[in-house]
Amino acid sequence: MLKYLYILLFIVVVFFGSCKITKPTNKNLNVKNFSNEKLKLHLSEALREMLYENYEEATIHLNKCLEYDDKNSAVFYKFSELFSKNGDYNIAINYMQKAEEYSPNNMHYKYSLAKLYVKNYQVEEAIPLLEEVILVTKGYVPFYELAHYYKYLNKYPEAINTYNKLQEKEGVTIFNSNQKLAVYKSYKNEEEYIKELVFLVDYFPYSLEYNVELFDYYITNNMIDKANIIFESIKEKRMETGEIYLSFAKFYKEKNNYDSTYYCLKPAFRSEISVNSKLSAFNDEEFYSSKNYINSEVDTLYNLLINSNPDNYETYLQYSKYLTKNHKLYHATNVLELYKVEDYNFQLNEMLIFLYIATEKTEKLDSLTTLLTDLYPNMSDFFLYAGISKILLQDYEKSEKLLLTGLDLIYNQEDLSSQFNFYLSYLYFVKNDEQKFEEHYKIAIQKANQYFYLQNEYSLFFLKKDIHSDKANVLINTCVTAMPDKNDYQYTLIFYYYKIKDYELALYKIKELIEKSEIKIPKYYELYGDILYAQNKTKEAKMQWKIAFELDKYNYNLKEKI
Repeated sequence: MLKYLYILLFIVVVFFGSCKITKPTNKNLNVKNFSNEKLKLHLSEALREMLYENYEEATIHLNKCLEYDDKNSAVFYKFSELFSKNGDYNIAINYMQKAEEYSPNNMHYKYSLAKLYVKNYQVEEAIPLLEEVILVTKGYVPFYELAHYYKYLNKYPEAINTYNKLQEKEGVTIFNSNQKLAVYKSYKNEEEYIKELVFLVDYFPYSLEYNVELFDYYITNNMIDKANIIFESIKEKRMETGEIYLSFAKFYKEKNNYDSTYYCLKPAFRSEISVNSKLSAFNDEEFYSSKNYINSEVDTLYNLLINSNPDNYETYLQYSKYLTKNHKLYHATNVLELYKVEDYNFQLNEMLIFLYIATEKTEKLDSLTTLLTDLYPNMSDFFLYAGISKILLQDYEKSEKLLLTGLDLIYNQEDLSSQFNFYLSYLYFVKNDEQKFEEHYKIAIQKANQYFYLQNEYSLFFLKKDIHSDKANVLINTCVTAMPDKNDYQYTLIFYYYKIKDYELALYKIKELIEKSEIKIPKYYELYGDILYAQNKTKEAKMQWKIAFELDKYNYNLKEKI
């Protein structure tokens, strides 16, 4: 309360003190007409009410001011400020126009009116006002704003001309050069953009930013000779850095020249640029899965990140997703299990549940889902996973209870409802309740009609349990017919052939799948080995299993198989 009283006292002293002040301390107010004491009193009250955000009372006092002086620009200015606070920009503009009309030489009013026009999306009207403000005040800030508004209106030559005038006044700086360069990029005037960039490299010879940008342009446009000149210049200036090598690497990556990419990445890895910058070179699955020796470098980088900050869950999650995209599910699981901070991170636990199901780590899945259903009693997803874990442990009574509880929590989620009903159907199959099995299975398939990934999941589940191969066949053929190029569905179809002991067809199909796959996927080689083993080709089977194990060395089940 005392704070606001001090503020009010300060305002009164500044505006209405008896000392002789030739220039007002608050440039927003024109006090030359404040001869009327009542006007002073009402304006003072209006300012006080505005401080307390009592805008209705402030409006009453400002209207009283206009009764005593209907051309007082300070009053109109405060009216404009009041309506602007409420977002009534049209009314605020009307009042600010009045303030500007009665004090035409007040540049602050013109500047404020321009800002109101911009807030009201009337950018065209703001421009002449800003030009006048610049002409009179010669301030730097309005230059930047004017150039920005020209760019907003796609008036790129005018924006560049404004920056040229600013640079004549302020000098060429990194900041105004960056702004100007951004206009050239938006303008898509490549010739002028490069001309400006070459100038900036000469003007700021030790600016790594401009050198790298010009280098990137030459590399991208296959102007290798010019790129080499920049590169040699950087080396002469002792500015050689990892960013340069990364630029080369990205160029070769786009050309699918992975050997040259790797050659350029090696010095980048040894450089002092951030680990995250190095990892940015592997931001797409096709690239980082293309060469196993590149994968080993990425593994090294992620391990560096984890060792430097072991409490950052995002690194574990990012690394795990990277490994999962590489189909190294056991390794991905191991990485997430290294995270020791017990904050029960939602994303991390969801990923861990997916991996436990995929790698069939039943007891760990059960332990985690039991904990999560206690922590999140309204999350139906966790009840589904907990129910699945109990199925895998053959605890069918608890599984039924969990699945029915979770099913009651679902609201308008067809895919999730389908999954609950499918696993309930399996329970009733185990209990020999044929009627309930058919009832829930029918609901599950109806709701999964649009979700082929679910039909693939159900088919694979039946095949692993060695039940309902006829239903599994229908499901997987539906998926393959709808999406014949989807490798996951082709894999399940091959697994079906293997399960029904059509080994010749399965062998032919798995070879075909491996040949057309752009990356080496461990489970393909493991299934290849299983098919060979079923044909009593033990030596050949072990060779394929070893390939699978080399691709995912944390698959200890496969190690025992070998």
